[in-house]
Amino acid sequence: MQKWWSKLPMVGKWAIGISGAIVLLVIGSAIGSSGVDSEVSDLEATLSSAKGELRAVEASVVKLEGQRDAALEDAAAARQETIELEDASAESDGGSESEAEPVAEGEAEPTEPPNVVGLPLPQAKQMLEEAGYRTAAKNTDTTFGIIVPENYTICNQGKPRGDLVVVLAQKYGC
Repeated sequence: MQKWWSKLPMVGKWAIGISGAIVLLVIGSAIGSSGVDSEVSDLEATLSSAKGELRAVEASVVKLEGQRDAALEDAAAARQETIELEDASAESDGGSESEAEPVAEGEAEPTEPPNVVGLPLPQAKQMLEEAGYRTAAKNTDTTFGIIVPENYTICNQGKPRGDLVVVLAQKYGC
């Protein structure tokens, strides 16, 4: 087998190389351009449908906001009506207090809970219990929660919810 390539003059090698590159460029442009137009038109169609969906969603949002505003107005009117009915009921009773549930003997009605901020957790629980409240102690500085209550100090006391007072007890200080 002869080494014909090595026998070609330099100009011939350059001509073959440039011709091959041009052929490859033509083939590449033919392949690349065939799908671009269809992809662009597909993307334009998708964009157009997305804009239509956006308009529909915006219309739904406006409708829902209107319904929300109407519901808020209805709730405010109902609240005002309830307040007026309660006021009228209190006036018709002659200012007398409404009948409350009787408190069992020996059971005091809960008053404002004592301030237990800064106290150890067991002492705070005892004070709140004596005042008629249950205690829900939470903490944020230990992984497994409150294990030894004596090691915790009350850092924050929430407002009572019925007879429950939520306190924040921390082990490593407030």
